Amino acid sequence: MYIDKVTGDIGLTQVPYAEGNNSRTEADHWGTETHDGLRTTDSHSGYQTATGVVSATTELAGTPAHNPFRAQQAQWASASGSFTTGTNGAATNARGYEAITYTFDTDRVIHSVGLISAATTDTPKSCEFMGLLDGVWVSLLVIADPLLIPNIQSVFDIVDTTAYAGLEYRVYAKDGSNSYVRLRGVEINTSAPVGDFYNIVTGITVDSTDTEIKRVYLATLDIDSEAHASNIENYPVARMAVNDLDVYGFFQSTQNRKRIKFGVVQNNNIYAIPLPDGWDWEDCDAEAWILVDGVWMRSGWFATTGDRRGTKAHSTSGGVVVVTAVNFVANGNPHWDGGSYRALTAPTSALCQVILTNNGRTTNA
Repeated sequence: MYIDKVTGDIGLTQVPYAEGNNSRTEADHWGTETHDGLRTTDSHSGYQTATGVVSATTELAGTPAHNPFRAQQAQWASASGSFTTGTNGAATNARGYEAITYTFDTDRVIHSVGLISAATTDTPKSCEFMGLLDGVWVSLLVIADPLLIPNIQSVFDIVDTTAYAGLEYRVYAKDGSNSYVRLRGVEINTSAPVGDFYNIVTGITVDSTDTEIKRVYLATLDIDSEAHASNIENYPVARMAVNDLDVYGFFQSTQNRKRIKFGVVQNNNIYAIPLPDGWDWEDCDAEAWILVDGVWMRSGWFATTGDRRGTKAHSTSGGVVVVTAVNFVANGNPHWDGGSYRALTAPTSALCQVILTNNGRTTNA
């Protein structure tokens, strides 16, 4: 919901406005960047992350649906007996297919999907990509034979500018001697739907056609299936500049924090990605966290002759930098100086994210 500053009229837009430096692409921080400004889902260690939820019609024991969405990919397989064996083995259930589904946390425009086969057998044959629109699955692309090559990504373009709530990959038939279908990797390349955009460099707001507009955004409304407002989140009415201020007694400020996902980091490496739009490096504190044994933790840092362990993060003028120690990315002994919070086998690689805090320092504050 917004108010037009010229006419005073109240209006609605279905696409939340974005703000950033110079372009909508730079303002999109959903998931992980893949190529050409497109972004894919978070790496999954379970069925749900901040970008959405993975599910499947059936699963073979030990091959959960989220496996193909991991940074270090593993296979998903449908249940034993879900397909007939041999060439073009058809699905045996009444619905006529097995599927793996990704439900986004927010609507996304799907540009392409990359698939990796798990093996030379049990590969998908007749299949289809579906998009979830207003609670209904609609066909995006039908493929008679995807011709997947084991451990090599094949990319299928989706020519559609509609924003969808999810993607489903349906397999109607497969090849191979087993009675199930297998996949090792799924990469959904998406962008944010195009709506109003506020350029924080120029101070200009444009609509979806890049026409300059003057609006104040009041609130976000969630509408249920009966057209009732199920949730309302108010925005600040306006930005405000504060003149010189003398403070006596206590003064409390709220820090801005962001989680930046680096993916998997390896020992003896340095990684860097840009700071969030509008954040100054000298105002930010960065702290690295890694995922070990299903637990997010500070890695600790330990260095002695011939043994260096840990992962550190820094805010620099070149972006957010993550540095890993020569031998291990975590110090596995909680009793050592700079140790982890519990004993663990010191890993040489781990999934990493950085907690970035904008302290908002000001001169003479």
